[in-house]
Amino acid sequence: MAKAMAEPDEQREQRLARIVGSSPDEYERISCWYGYLEEQIQFPFRARVSVKTAGSPLRMHEEVEVIDLSDVDDWEDQARVTLGGNKYGVDVPLAQLEPLDTTDAATRQAVADWHYWVARGYHFWTEEDE
Repeated sequence: MAKAMAEPDEQREQRLARIVGSSPDEYERISCWYGYLEEQIQFPFRARVSVKTAGSPLRMHEEVEVIDLSDVDDWEDQARVTLGGNKYGVDVPLAQLEPLDTTDAATRQAVADWHYWVARGYHFWTEEDE
């Protein structure tokens, strides 16, 4: 999903270390991310589609309302969110959405942290998990 690997950002790397810490496996890392996003994101918020993904019903630059995190069991290797409005109940990858500027700072930072995670090529699973 990411266009190019993001340059390392020490402050963000430290925050990611606090989010996932030394989580022993992919399930724990998913739980850590879910908890972080649930705590930081103020729902609902408006976002714009910034990345087109295969199978997504969303169009580039479309504005949507994000109403909640998707069920954690549906995450696999992507943080997913549920949309409201005319897309009510549709779950999409958080990585394809950019919060609008009117969104609160904590939500923008949490989404940016997830975008960074994806852009750096990080995953819930590691080679040790395989």
